[in-house]
Amino acid sequence: MALSRERLRADGDAFMEEVSREFYLVHSGLKATAELQPIYARYARVLGPAALDLVRGEFHDAAPGSEAHRAARLMLEWEVESQTGRALAELEEREIAWEAATVVSLPDGRAFPYQRLAIEIANTEWPKWTEEMSPDPGAPEKILTQPRPGHADLAGMQKYGF
Repeated sequence: MALSRERLRADGDAFMEEVSREFYLVHSGLKATAELQPIYARYARVLGPAALDLVRGEFHDAAPGSEAHRAARLMLEWEVESQTGRALAELEEREIAWEAATVVSLPDGRAFPYQRLAIEIANTEWPKWTEEMSPDPGAPEKILTQPRPGHADLAGMQKYGF
């Protein structure tokens, strides 16, 4: 079957769905390692030189500023990005495997899996501000008079005249 724009779009959609699902499974912790290279291999026809030539030709043939030109540009960008992803798939798999296997040890002796580190380390500042920043009606015991470091308090205080 000859490669056409319609075939490229249909197979490209299927490819994106499959590769997105693989990333979801790995990054959600449902799978320990990514298997990207087999996905790229299954869709080699739409991620190869012939596909790039087809899309590049459509881009150059379309009138600049037209809808066809815009659509061809988007398809060309997708093709280049996907071919780059194909070239880097092995490296991406190794990085994902490293992230899954790495454990970060903190100075206090606690150890966390790398992928869960941001979730596991608690926000130590929050307990200090629960009353003052509560969304519940009523006046807090302490009124904010200075902005907290790293927050949008300054802009809010200026906007509302505090």
